[in-house]
Amino acid sequence: LTPKDMDGNPNVNSRWLQKALQLYREGGHTAQQLRVLEHLGQWQECGQLARKLKDFPRAAEFFVKAGDLKAAVESRLDAKDFRGAHSLLKSMSFLESTGIDEMKLE
Repeated sequence: LTPKDMDGNPNVNSRWLQKALQLYREGGHTAQQLRVLEHLGQWQECGQLARKLKDFPRAAEFFVKAGDLKAAVESRLDAKDFRGAHSLLKSMSFLESTGIDEMKLE
């Protein structure tokens, strides 16, 4: 798959993306795995792979999309983005104080 195939081409179906993902995993091509997973919207796994690649700001974005604010805060701290981490912590505090527990706040 080329980036053109993956960026907005509605003809690329999930089956082919899953096959590409499998091949990239087998070959140890982490950056390419991340690109496919991002296209599939698998945010939690994207966050984990971005952390593995030491792309902490991007990992934080993926974890926010996945609803895993704790992992997002950790990623922001690893990125030395203390203001961003503080902002997420404030969001977590608000969610806890209002009884909203849909986020993964373990």
